This record gives sequence, C-alpha cells and structure tokens, in this order.
Amino acid sequence: MFSLPAISLPAFPKIGSGEETSKILKLVTPVVALGISLIVLVLVVWPTINKVISITVSNGLLTERVRSLQSKAGSLKTLDKNQLDRQLSRSEQLLPSDKGVFSIVQQLEREASGSGVILNKIDVAPGSIGETTAAQSGTAASAPTPVPAAGGLSGDTINTPLVQLKVSFTGDYRGFLSFMQAVISLPRVVSIQDLSIVAGGTGGSSVIHVQMTLNAYWKPLPSELPPVEAPIEKLTDAEQAILDKVKFEDITNAPVISGGTVVPSQPTGRSDIFAPF
Repeated sequence: MFSLPAISLPAFPKIGSGEETSKILKLVTPVVALGISLIVLVLVVWPTINKVISITVSNGLLTERVRSLQSKAGSLKTLDKNQLDRQLSRSEQLLPSDKGVFSIVQQLEREASGSGVILNKIDVAPGSIGETTAAQSGTAASAPTPVPAAGGLSGDTINTPLVQLKVSFTGDYRGFLSFMQAVISLPRVVSIQDLSIVAGGTGGSSVIHVQMTLNAYWKPLPSELPPVEAPIEKLTDAEQAILDKVKFEDITNAPVISGGTVVPSQPTGRSDIFAPF
C-alpha cells in the first residue's frame, strides 16, 4: 500500500468577537451612505443645478428682450402717422414698388405737351409690361447704372431694377431744353442715355429730331419683414431732404396709379340703370 503525503492547510483567522464585527459594520455604513450620496449628487442634484442655471440665464435674456421691445414700442408710439403716410407717398413717387410703365408714359406725354414738343413714339423694352417676381428682379436689367441729377442723387450709383423706354420726339431747340428739364425733374428716379439729336428742318428751320433711352428705376417691396427686435431705422437728413423735394400727393383720399400719379375722377354714370329717376 502507498502512503499519501500529509498536506498542511493554512490556518484561517479566527472570527473575532461580536465587538469587532460591530466596529466593521460601523465603518461600512458611512462608506455606503457616502457612495449613495455621490450617486445622488451626480445623477440628480448636478443636472438640476445645471437646469436652474440655464433657466436663470434664459430669464435674463428674456428680460433684456422685453426691455428692448418696450423701448421700441415707446419709440413707435412717438411716430407721426400722417408724416409716415407722406413719406410713403413721396417714396413711392421717387422709387415705386412696381414697374409703373403706364405712369411714366403718362408723365412723359404730359411733359411733352407742356414743353411744346411732339412725341413720335415711346417703345418699352420687351418684358417690361407685366408682373415681375422677386427672382426676375435680379436680372441683367438690374445692373448698377449711374444716375444723373435727380433729386440730389447726382453721381451716385444705385443697384435696382429698371424699365427702359425708347423715346423719340420732334420740336425746336427751346422745346427740347424744356422737355429735357422736365424729364430730369420728374419725381421718379430716371437716367438718360443714348441721346441722339438730328437737325431735320429745311430752309433754316430749327426743328430737331431727338431719340434717347430713358431708364426708369423701381424697387420691389421686401418679401420678408425684419425681426421684431430689429432697431427702428430713421431717415437721415440727406434722405429727408430728398423726400422734401418730391411733391406730396395724398394717397389716402384719391386713387393713385403706379408711381404716385393721382387718377382724376371721372363720371361713372348711374349705379343702377334699372332704378327709376
């Protein structure tokens, strides 16, 4: 028979008395409580503190916004509605919000009649008559063009859409000067180019034939309103001086066609043709 070697096992520590166990439990309890406190602090308290800070900052921004809006509302209350209507009317005459082809043609006919020249023809550039969308307003016709003397805008360059008219008329030299002075004095911003003068009289006559291209500018209304918090932009002294040179036409009591020209009242007949006299 074989004899197995003896294996010596390590001696396990003996369990102490109940007093030592209570000391260990007293140490474990604070450690567990501290761990739970840290978990609550990380998962509950800290996010709540961040949320409170965010709400405080947001409330501060809202307070500043309210103050700004209240200040803007107070400024709007001080504005004169009648003065704004006059400025709008004059601005519409100076730079209408649509093409206003018929109004500019009517103005040219009126000025020609008063100057003593004879209008032979007025040709409008193709596509000028009709509605124009915001996408079409940025075409080649909107290229910057120098504007001659027209309400203090001499030498400036504006970048707005325009309507081109080919104008041909006949008259004497004095009538020509009078008509040209009337054209450059129109309320609407216009520029003249390709001016051609040909003497056409016989026997010492002073009759001349004139051809020119007239650019009538316009600017479409903005498609979007500015933000509510946007500051109020007031007219500068130079802009106000330009508007003051434009003759005011009341747009609230009289019908107006494009460009600010007041339509004269015409008899319309009886409202009910079947009513007895």
